Amino acid sequence: MAAAILVAAAGLLALLFAAQFAAASFGYGFSPLLVVREAVGGDVIVWSLVALLALLVLCLWLVLPHREARLWLPLEGGGVAIPAALFEGFVERALTAHPEVLRVRVQLTVRGERLCGAATVHLRPLADVERLSRELEAEAAAAVCSVVGVSPERFGVRARVVSVRQLKRYLP
Repeated sequence: MAAAILVAAAGLLALLFAAQFAAASFGYGFSPLLVVREAVGGDVIVWSLVALLALLVLCLWLVLPHREARLWLPLEGGGVAIPAALFEGFVERALTAHPEVLRVRVQLTVRGERLCGAATVHLRPLADVERLSRELEAEAAAAVCSVVGVSPERFGVRARVVSVRQLKRYLP
């Protein structure tokens, strides 16, 4: 709600700026703040509007979430919030251990208190995609479960077979 109010205030302020600058560029004496301009002066209005816009941008930056996803792990007597990105490397190492896997990119997300994830896996040429997708999905879920203690709600594996021509780009 606070973000919506700040966005609406910033939009109103942008309209005031646009009207003031359009009138000034065409040489008209029109101003949406005509009463205030006659009392104080035009320069004071412009600088106060710039300061107000900077304040609104700062407030909007403080209100909007700019944190990384965290997973809450309940413990005895409380719990701990751990960034989900810490688990990504663990899952990548677990999936890369498979002999058919060349490269893995894992992305874990937290929705509420549920952990979800997706992995893009590049496989060696002539690999069986369906079988390996199922195996790697089970391995990834087991890897997350061994660390977190709870299996992820949803973990998708998108497997791609690398052609022989592309192989040199994917080899370590």
